[in-house]
Amino acid sequence: MRIWLICHLLLLCWASTARADLGKLEYLTEEYPPYNFSDPQGQPTGLAVDLLQMIWQHSGVPPQPVRILPWARGYYLLTQKPNVVLFSTARTQAREGLFKWVCPIGYSEYILLGRKAQNITLTAFDQMSQYKISAEQLCYAFSRQVPDSEITLFQQGLTRALASEEFRKLQAKYLPVR
Repeated sequence: MRIWLICHLLLLCWASTARADLGKLEYLTEEYPPYNFSDPQGQPTGLAVDLLQMIWQHSGVPPQPVRILPWARGYYLLTQKPNVVLFSTARTQAREGLFKWVCPIGYSEYILLGRKAQNITLTAFDQMSQYKISAEQLCYAFSRQVPDSEITLFQQGLTRALASEEFRKLQAKYLPVR
C-alpha cells in the first residue's frame, strides 16, 4: 500500500511538472484561414487556435498568448529559439527532421498543376506516380529542444481533443461541408 501511494504521488508530481512546462512555450501562428487568423478585434482565432485551447484544457495548462506573425518570421523563430511552437505547419519530408511534431490539426488540399507546354494528360490514378506530388498533414511544429515528455503530453491532449464532441462542432464551424 505504501509503495503504491509513493508511486502515485511521484506520478502526480511528474504530471504537474510536465503540464507547467507546456505553459512556458511560445505559441506562434500566421494568417491561414480557416485554421488561424485574426478576428475583427485582432485576436487570434480559427480551428487550430480553438483546438490549441482545447489541448491546454485537456492538459491542465492555463491559456497562453498566441502571436500572429508573417510565416517567414515565425518559421525563422522556430528554427532559432528553443521553446517555440509554430502552427498550422505542413509536415513535409523536407521539414520532418527539423522539428518535433504533434498532429493532425487538419490536412492541406492541393490541386495538380502543370505547364501547358508539357501537355500532361492523366487517364489513370497510377500515372500520377511519375510526377512530384505534395500532400502532408497540418501540425503543431515544436523546436527540437522541447523535451519529448512535453511533446507526448501535448499529443495526448490533442488526441483527447480530437475525440471530443466539441471538436466536431469546431470542424462544422470552420470547415463546413460543401
